Amino acid sequence: AGILAFKSSVTPPIPSYAIGHRIAVTGVISSYNGLVELVPANLATDVVDLGPNYRPPTPTVVTIDQLNNQGETYESRLIQIKGVAKTAASAAWPTAGNSSNMTIWDGYSSTTMRISSYTEVDDSAEVTYPVNVTGVGLQYDATAPRNSGYQISPRFYSDFVQDVAASPNAHFDLAMPADSSEFVVNDTAQTLTFSWHPAIDLNGDTLSYQWMPIGFPAKSAGTDTSYTLTGSQLFFTYLAGKDTSIYLKWRVAAKDAGPVVYGVDTFTVKITAGAITGVQMPTSNLPTVFALEQNYPNPFNPTTTIRVSLPAQAFVTLKIYNLLGEEVATLVNEERPAGYLNVQWNGRNQLGQQVATGVYLYRVIAKSLVDGSEFVSNRKMMLLK
Repeated sequence: AGILAFKSSVTPPIPSYAIGHRIAVTGVISSYNGLVELVPANLATDVVDLGPNYRPPTPTVVTIDQLNNQGETYESRLIQIKGVAKTAASAAWPTAGNSSNMTIWDGYSSTTMRISSYTEVDDSAEVTYPVNVTGVGLQYDATAPRNSGYQISPRFYSDFVQDVAASPNAHFDLAMPADSSEFVVNDTAQTLTFSWHPAIDLNGDTLSYQWMPIGFPAKSAGTDTSYTLTGSQLFFTYLAGKDTSIYLKWRVAAKDAGPVVYGVDTFTVKITAGAITGVQMPTSNLPTVFALEQNYPNPFNPTTTIRVSLPAQAFVTLKIYNLLGEEVATLVNEERPAGYLNVQWNGRNQLGQQVATGVYLYRVIAKSLVDGSEFVSNRKMMLLK
C-alpha cells in the first residue's frame, strides 16, 4: 500500500530523500481531485528520515481494465501494465522540462500514462512500443463523484521495458451469423459462413485464426477472418444426419508467434434440418463404438458440452452427480438415434438452481436397441466461478 506525501509552494532549498529510506511523515489527510494525500505543514520538521531500509519494490501487475475499474485499489501503489502502446490520438511524448498525459492502450481498453516533468522520463527519447510500463497509480478527476481519471505515472526511464512481444488482444468481436440466429439446412450445397473482426496485435504480426465450435474439433481458418461450412458438413457433422436441430456455440482463437489467445466472445447459432430429402448418413460417418468424451470446455463457466458416441440406436441416460454420489441433474433419459449426441449442461440442478464450484461426475448408460448390449461410462468435470 502507499500514500502520496505532497507539499506545494516549497521554498528552496528543497529537501531530498533517498530511495529506499524509511521516512516518518506527520501531516493532514487531504484529497486533490480524487487522489488521497498526506500533507505535511513543514518539511523541515514534519518529515523525518529514518535511514536506509531498502527492499526492492515489487510492482503489482494489473490490466488497463483493472486500473480503470478498480483504481482506488491501486492508488499510490507501484503497478505494472504489460504489452501497451500509445494510441493514434495520444498526446505526444513530452519535450524536456514538460509533462504530458499520454493515452496508452492494450488493443482494446485505454488509460492515461502521466509523464511528469519532475522525473527524468521527459528528458529521454520516446520509448519503442509496445512496452511494459511500471509506475505509480494516480488519479486526477476534477468532477464529482471523482470515480475515474486513474493513471499510471512512471518514475524513471528504466520503468519501461521496450519493444516487448505483445499477444493479440482477446477482445475481437464475432460478426456473423448473429448471436442466437437460426440457419435452416435445406440443401447440402448451401453454405454458412462464420466471420469475425480481426484481432488487434500491437506488434503488427500476421495472425492466424481457429474457428472453434464448442464440443467439436477446432478448424483452422489460416489468416482469414471467416470460416465456411457447406450444408453437407452441417448436416452430416453437426446434425449427425438425425437430429432435427442443434444449438451450436462457437468462438475464435487468434495466434501470433506466441501463445494462442482465445476470444472473449461466444455466439450461438441454431442449425435446423429443413426439407432435405433422400439424404442418408454414410456408414463411415457413424461412430463405430459407444464412447463418452471429456466435456468441453473443462473447467467451465457457465456451460459445458458433453458428447456421446452412439453406433446404434439406444436408450440413453445421462446424469450429473456430486462427489458424494448424490444425483444433481438428469440431462437425457430417452431413446436416441445412432450418431453423435451433444448435450449442454448449464451448471444447474433439477430445480434450476446454480450449483456450487467444484468437481462433478457425469455418467452415461446407453442400452443398444439393436443387440441389447449396455455401455456404462463415467467422467469428471470441474465447474469454476
